[in-house]
Amino acid sequence: MELPLARFLERQESLALDFSAVSDLVEIEPITRAPVQRYLVRLGTRGLIKTAAGTIEHHQGCTFAVWFPEDYLRRISPFETVQWIAPQNAFHPNIGPGPGGAAYICLGGVFPGSPLLTIIEQVHEIFSWMNRLPHEKEAMNREACPWARAHGADLPIDSRPLLRSATAVDLSDLVLEEDTSS
Repeated sequence: MELPLARFLERQESLALDFSAVSDLVEIEPITRAPVQRYLVRLGTRGLIKTAAGTIEHHQGCTFAVWFPEDYLRRISPFETVQWIAPQNAFHPNIGPGPGGAAYICLGGVFPGSPLLTIIEQVHEIFSWMNRLPHEKEAMNREACPWARAHGADLPIDSRPLLRSATAVDLSDLVLEEDTSS
């Protein structure tokens, strides 16, 4: 493993542990040994699902995995880097069916070297409907677009921040900026 990637991964693991400690909505679990390249992330964020009966309902929580491959600092394949796990019936323009029928999430502005916490924040904003793309042309789930336009006053579903109030927690060491050690 190249030194820049090793440093990046060490920083992501350190920030992930710190972030989990100051968030009531985020659980980050390393699923490989150090240097950690894979994480399982559970968010307590409220979002929407489409039931088998076709109704749109509120749902508590989502789960996804993040993988930082060997060439992550040079190239990114968003659908490879972020794997949507649950709920498979999530309802959002940026979450929809992919190859094999599994649900995929499109983060949009994710770039090579994007920090783990940036990815987590983007997923939170999508699942909670803080971030929405109600234009069918670019959506993964086109059915969710007219729904979003018709229910705009009800959005976002969850406006809670991922971090507790800064007055209750010392966040001086928790920087959400890109890693500049490489």
